[in-house]
Amino acid sequence: MPTQKFDVQQGIICSLTGRQADFQDYCPTFKGIDGSDPVLAAYEGKSSFDPQVSMASGTKRFINLIVDYIVFYVIVIFVGAISGVIVALFFPENLGELESDKTPVWAYVLSFTLYVGYYTLLEASSGRTIGKLFTGTRVVDKDGKTPDAGTIFRRSLTRCIPFEAFSFLSNSRGWHDKWTDTWVVEKK
Repeated sequence: MPTQKFDVQQGIICSLTGRQADFQDYCPTFKGIDGSDPVLAAYEGKSSFDPQVSMASGTKRFINLIVDYIVFYVIVIFVGAISGVIVALFFPENLGELESDKTPVWAYVLSFTLYVGYYTLLEASSGRTIGKLFTGTRVVDKDGKTPDAGTIFRRSLTRCIPFEAFSFLSNSRGWHDKWTDTWVVEKK
């Protein structure tokens, strides 16, 4: 059994990677003696999930996030412009509400709905968002298939937790992956 190493500046050092320990469920840099991924290998023989499928790197996950945010904000601007026109035409007495510094509650609800809807509709239909199309990645469940709509919906809701986007930076699986037992992998 490996002994624990300690560095005064870094703290506990992982004996497997030689880096500062982060105590995550998954270590993307660790490979078994035979070069296999022990986390993916845990699914071997228990499902049709192919343990040789490579998980998407943190860089690709970050690119997915940036591209999807850009697409989402374009959608929000478009829907916001249409909403403004509708309010101006049909509810002119409420036009002052749009011109104030205070964002109306319905705008937050609409934005939340668009955000959850964007991820749910795209990932439930194909396992991919625009960002994932761009990077050649997709979402799969523990069997290597596109997750069902309920799982994708829960995955999309989890993304709304504050700071959730940063949960995958020290680990290639974010909360929205772990809590729904999904994976983002390279598309074959």
